[in-house]
Amino acid sequence: WLAHFNGLKRDDLLQHVYQFDNESAINHVIRVASGLDSMVLGEPQIFGQVKNAVQDAKDANTVSTQFGRVFDHAFYAAKKVRTDTAVGEQAVSMGYAVVQLAQQVFSRLSETTALIVAAGEMNSLVARHLVDQGVGKLLICNRSVDRALVVADE
Repeated sequence: WLAHFNGLKRDDLLQHVYQFDNESAINHVIRVASGLDSMVLGEPQIFGQVKNAVQDAKDANTVSTQFGRVFDHAFYAAKKVRTDTAVGEQAVSMGYAVVQLAQQVFSRLSETTALIVAAGEMNSLVARHLVDQGVGKLLICNRSVDRALVVADE
Protein backbone atom coordinates (compact mmCIF):
# COMPACT_ATOMS: atom_id res chain seq x y z
CA TRP A 1 0.00 0.00 0.00
CA LEU A 2 2.68 2.52 1.00
CA ALA A 3 4.70 1.99 -2.18
CA HIS A 4 1.60 2.21 -4.37
CA PHE A 5 0.29 5.33 -2.61
CA ASN A 6 3.62 7.12 -3.13
CA GLY A 7 4.18 5.88 -6.68
CA LEU A 8 7.23 3.84 -5.74
CA LYS A 9 8.42 0.38 -6.63
CA ARG A 10 8.07 -1.97 -3.69
CA ASP A 11 11.73 -3.04 -3.85
CA ASP A 12 12.87 0.60 -3.81
CA LEU A 13 10.79 1.29 -0.71
CA LEU A 14 11.99 -1.84 1.10
CA GLN A 15 15.56 -0.49 1.03
CA HIS A 16 14.46 2.31 3.37
CA VAL A 17 12.10 0.58 5.82
CA TYR A 18 12.12 -2.39 8.11
CA GLN A 19 9.35 -4.79 8.92
CA PHE A 20 8.50 -6.78 12.01
CA ASP A 21 5.87 -9.47 12.43
CA ASN A 22 3.95 -10.83 15.40
CA GLU A 23 5.88 -10.74 18.67
CA SER A 24 8.81 -8.87 17.09
CA ALA A 25 6.44 -6.09 16.04
CA ILE A 26 5.00 -5.78 19.54
CA ASN A 27 8.49 -5.73 21.07
CA HIS A 28 9.51 -3.01 18.61
CA VAL A 29 6.50 -0.85 19.52
CA ILE A 30 7.34 -1.22 23.22
CA ARG A 31 11.02 -0.35 22.63
CA VAL A 32 10.12 2.74 20.61
CA ALA A 33 7.43 3.96 23.04
CA SER A 34 9.78 3.36 25.99
CA GLY A 35 12.61 5.36 24.48
CA LEU A 36 14.83 2.28 24.32
CA ASP A 37 15.13 2.59 20.54
CA SER A 38 15.90 6.32 20.54
CA MET A 39 19.11 8.10 19.61
CA VAL A 40 19.07 9.41 23.19
CA LEU A 41 18.22 6.54 25.54
CA GLY A 42 14.94 7.17 27.32
CA GLU A 43 14.03 10.23 25.25
CA PRO A 44 10.51 11.15 26.46
CA GLN A 45 9.47 13.07 23.33
CA ILE A 46 9.01 9.89 21.28
CA PHE A 47 6.44 8.49 23.74
CA GLY A 48 4.29 11.59 23.24
CA GLN A 49 4.60 11.40 19.47
CA VAL A 50 3.57 7.74 19.39
CA LYS A 51 0.69 8.38 21.79
CA ASN A 52 -0.55 11.32 19.69
CA ALA A 53 -0.31 9.30 16.48
CA VAL A 54 -2.31 6.44 17.97
CA GLN A 55 -4.93 8.87 19.31
CA ASP A 56 -5.22 10.49 15.86
CA ALA A 57 -5.71 7.04 14.33
CA LYS A 58 -8.35 6.19 16.96
CA ASP A 59 -10.14 9.48 16.29
CA ALA A 60 -10.22 8.55 12.60
CA ASN A 61 -11.65 5.10 13.49
CA THR A 62 -8.70 3.33 11.87
CA VAL A 63 -7.52 1.33 14.90
CA SER A 64 -8.93 -2.12 15.49
CA THR A 65 -9.62 -3.33 19.01
CA GLN A 66 -6.63 -5.69 18.86
CA PHE A 67 -4.31 -2.98 17.56
CA GLY A 68 -5.55 -0.61 20.26
CA ARG A 69 -4.75 -3.21 22.91
CA VAL A 70 -1.22 -3.60 21.55
CA PHE A 71 -0.60 0.12 21.95
CA ASP A 72 -2.29 0.27 25.36
CA HIS A 73 0.09 -2.49 26.46
CA ALA A 74 3.04 -0.64 24.91
CA PHE A 75 2.12 2.57 26.75
CA TYR A 76 1.79 0.67 30.03
CA ALA A 77 5.18 -0.97 29.47
CA ALA A 78 6.75 2.37 28.54
CA LYS A 79 5.53 3.93 31.78
CA LYS A 80 6.87 0.95 33.75
CA VAL A 81 10.26 1.29 32.05
CA ARG A 82 10.43 4.97 32.96
CA THR A 83 9.28 4.54 36.57
CA ASP A 84 10.86 1.20 37.50
CA THR A 85 14.28 1.55 35.85
CA ALA A 86 17.02 4.16 35.61
CA VAL A 87 16.24 4.78 31.93
CA GLY A 88 14.21 7.90 32.62
CA GLU A 89 16.54 9.42 35.21
CA GLN A 90 18.82 11.24 32.78
CA ALA A 91 16.53 11.21 29.77
CA VAL A 92 16.75 14.31 27.66
CA SER A 93 15.33 15.19 24.30
CA MET A 94 17.50 15.08 21.21
CA GLY A 95 17.15 18.86 21.04
CA TYR A 96 18.58 19.28 24.53
CA ALA A 97 21.40 16.83 23.76
CA VAL A 98 22.34 18.93 20.71
CA VAL A 99 22.57 22.05 22.87
CA GLN A 100 24.65 20.23 25.50
CA LEU A 101 27.07 19.22 22.73
CA ALA A 102 27.18 22.81 21.45
CA GLN A 103 28.08 23.99 24.95
CA GLN A 104 30.99 21.55 25.00
CA VAL A 105 32.23 22.55 21.53
CA PHE A 106 31.89 26.32 21.95
CA SER A 107 33.42 27.72 25.12
CA ARG A 108 31.03 30.70 25.24
CA LEU A 109 27.59 30.01 23.84
CA SER A 110 26.70 33.64 24.51
CA GLU A 111 29.26 34.68 21.88
CA THR A 112 28.12 32.09 19.35
CA THR A 113 25.80 32.45 16.36
CA ALA A 114 23.69 29.36 15.71
CA LEU A 115 21.97 28.54 12.43
CA ILE A 116 18.87 26.35 12.52
CA VAL A 117 18.18 24.79 9.10
CA ALA A 118 14.52 23.78 8.83
CA ALA A 119 11.87 24.78 11.34
CA GLY A 120 10.32 21.44 12.21
CA GLU A 121 9.42 20.17 15.65
CA MET A 122 12.91 18.93 16.54
CA ASN A 123 14.67 22.11 15.45
CA SER A 124 12.04 24.19 17.20
CA LEU A 125 13.08 22.44 20.43
CA VAL A 126 16.75 23.00 19.63
CA ALA A 127 16.04 26.71 19.10
CA ARG A 128 14.23 26.95 22.44
CA HIS A 129 17.05 25.20 24.28
CA LEU A 130 19.67 27.42 22.60
CA VAL A 131 17.80 30.55 23.65
CA ASP A 132 17.32 29.19 27.18
CA GLN A 133 21.07 28.58 27.39
CA GLY A 134 21.87 32.11 26.21
CA VAL A 135 23.05 31.67 22.62
CA GLY A 136 24.39 34.96 21.28
CA LYS A 137 22.48 35.02 18.00
CA LEU A 138 20.02 32.59 16.45
CA LEU A 139 19.31 32.42 12.71
CA ILE A 140 16.47 30.30 11.33
CA CYS A 141 16.46 29.15 7.71
CA ASN A 142 13.32 27.46 6.41
CA ARG A 143 11.57 27.03 3.05
CA SER A 144 8.49 28.72 4.53
CA VAL A 145 9.07 32.17 6.01
CA ASP A 146 5.82 31.90 7.98
CA ARG A 147 6.97 28.76 9.81
CA ALA A 148 10.40 30.27 10.49
CA LEU A 149 8.68 33.29 12.03
CA VAL A 150 6.54 31.04 14.23
CA VAL A 151 9.65 29.29 15.57
CA ALA A 152 11.40 32.64 16.04
CA ASP A 153 8.43 33.97 18.02
CA GLU A 154 8.38 30.91 20.28
